[in-house]
Amino acid sequence: MSWFNIFGAIADAVAKPMMEWQKRKTLKAELEAKLLEKEAEAKLKMIDARVELAKQGQRIEADWDINAQKQMQNSWKDEYLLFLLTLPIIGSFIPTVQDYVVTGWGYVGKAPEWYVVSFLGIVAATFGLRWLIRPLIERRRRDA
Repeated sequence: MSWFNIFGAIADAVAKPMMEWQKRKTLKAELEAKLLEKEAEAKLKMIDARVELAKQGQRIEADWDINAQKQMQNSWKDEYLLFLLTLPIIGSFIPTVQDYVVTGWGYVGKAPEWYVVSFLGIVAATFGLRWLIRPLIERRRRDA
């Protein structure tokens, strides 16, 4: 047996386990990369799904408001609410009524929250302005 064969046998004995270890290490790294890629894809799909749900919710709300505006054409309640909402403004310019308007605002300020929110909701739904009223209601909830 020659030295060449001895060194070859030693090199094989050392090299084979090292090559197997390197293969396992490479395979593990590839699997981890694939796992990260799949996780990223799953997160993107979840984000896309949330965006789609939000779009559908916005469409539903927009349809609701458009429908409310269409129904205003044949309804008397919008004229009533418009009259009710403009009456204090008009009264503010009439000297003999101004004191009553100011006193009335004081009493309106004492109205229970459920009444104020209900009134805002009715006005918003009637005129198709729910998008405008929602931040006011949410702010009232946070402040409470």
